[in-house]
Amino acid sequence: MSLQFRVFAVSNDLPQRLDAALGKLKSIWNEVGITGESYVARDRAVALHVIDLLNQMIAEEETMKAEILCNIDKHKMEVQRLTNELGLPPYEVGLF
Repeated sequence: MSLQFRVFAVSNDLPQRLDAALGKLKSIWNEVGITGESYVARDRAVALHVIDLLNQMIAEEETMKAEILCNIDKHKMEVQRLTNELGLPPYEVGLF
């Protein structure tokens, strides 16, 4: 199974997994008699935790992307410096 297919499968499976987990939580809350404002507060807390986790992951991925782009620029400058130092023609980076 290819990585692309696995990522697609996980992405498609995510809503069902979230629904199942929320269903279990709500079942537990009902079994122990949590109702009203407490139920709403717990439901809201779950949503906030999930949103916070996703926002943290986005921030981490944006930081990683910025570091990669910075490293690419540094390496391009190093290649340019070395080609000049060696008297070689400018290096052209091809698209991949």
